[in-house]
Amino acid sequence: MRYKLEIYEPKSHDTTLGNYEADTPFMKIDVGDIIEPSFLNGVPKDSPGFLVRAIAVQHMIYGESNAPTHKVCVYTEEVPIDTDLIP
Repeated sequence: MRYKLEIYEPKSHDTTLGNYEADTPFMKIDVGDIIEPSFLNGVPKDSPGFLVRAIAVQHMIYGESNAPTHKVCVYTEEVPIDTDLIP
């Protein structure tokens, strides 16, 4: 099985902040989890000035039966960096 993870820009179903592929499952992302977008795709970049919160998680399984792919799409909303949600 192949695994894919896509994290989408706030309120987008088309533009991703990060795309990943692996031979092992990714750790679980739940609705409500906060994600720091500055480090997505492994390349530190200037902070966009906000964090993102997962608002929906969609799972898809597709491909041939001998080589299926499990794809997880994480849809997000913008959260201010100064939020009280961050410890």
